[in-house]
Amino acid sequence: MTGERELASLLKTMTPELQDGVFVFCTIGTTDALPATLTPIMLFREREGIT
Repeated sequence: MTGERELASLLKTMTPELQDGVFVFCTIGTTDALPATLTPIMLFREREGIT
């Protein structure tokens, strides 16, 4: 399956929804453990750490 790559089509078909709650972004070092109290929605593993 190939994903859509045309920006105009992607923008035209978006259906964003506002989610309640507080959201934050933070970076954790590559050698640090993720705190057990966090329940992240998404994690991005990059060279400089986890965001």
